[in-house]
Amino acid sequence: MRVVQDFFPNATKNVQGTGIRGTNGDTFMFFNYVTDPNSASNSSTLRTQKIASYSGGTRGVVKTGTWNLYHVANGPTDYHWAGLDELINEASAGENVARYSKATKMSQGPTWAGCFEIADASYAGAPAIGIEVTARGNGADPSRQRNGVNVAAHRYTSAGGQDLEWGRGFWTSAADTNCRFGTAFENTAKVAEAVFCNKGADGLANGSSSLLKDTGALGRGIDLSEAYYSSGEAIRLGNNQRISLEPTGSRYIRSVSGVIEVNGAPLQVNNSLSFPSANLVSSSSGGLGGYLTIRIDGVTKKIPFYNA
Repeated sequence: MRVVQDFFPNATKNVQGTGIRGTNGDTFMFFNYVTDPNSASNSSTLRTQKIASYSGGTRGVVKTGTWNLYHVANGPTDYHWAGLDELINEASAGENVARYSKATKMSQGPTWAGCFEIADASYAGAPAIGIEVTARGNGADPSRQRNGVNVAAHRYTSAGGQDLEWGRGFWTSAADTNCRFGTAFENTAKVAEAVFCNKGADGLANGSSSLLKDTGALGRGIDLSEAYYSSGEAIRLGNNQRISLEPTGSRYIRSVSGVIEVNGAPLQVNNSLSFPSANLVSSSSGGLGGYLTIRIDGVTKKIPFYNA
């Protein structure tokens, strides 16, 4: 009993009126210096284990394995963090992680490996950030080994298991129609290669996948009117790539060997066509080559053309 009192001088059976045993005002530190990789103490310095083995319960009532409750009053101006994990990695091998959360879904219950909730009750205009990844370093990264966020898909059973399709890699959603994002995705940093770069392939190999797909109801599809491009190119297409003008892809515009081709439908000009005279106007011509058919106000007309 004396040993307990020495280590826990403020031990009590009722911490702050909660009815839970613990200490009031004590600070503890667990230190583990390991020199033997096979030592039992190398497994973990502190371990808690809980098994919930019962039926029933109240929906919405949360039970936890560990609980950190940190209250910062109005006065402090220093920084207060409810939890801090710090890893100093000098190893040249292995895979070392500052914090790893793992959840294995074995039945129908919705499962999260990690969940963060930010609630802004102040409406004061100061930052309210759900997750921040501060990425520090020096020098370039041509092989793209540095990743701020990496969503890696793996089959649960690799040997003989079914192919995996994970529904979404990144998802923003709203609880109801009264909620919205100012911008669902925004970049304000300099970019070496691209803001968004796809290097994947068609997952079904049937041509059904898309780089971008919009099934929503916005004011416009793509707005580049306020952007500045040093090359002057807002959109660049390769030879024989086309812009389809209806859902089946049978009407399109494309560039083929230096020629702009409109395919699948007549080209309608609502004002006028304008051509520069350079390299187009000639004082002589060959014989009549034929007639070019056009339609004016729905009426078919023919314009003669001559051989060069």
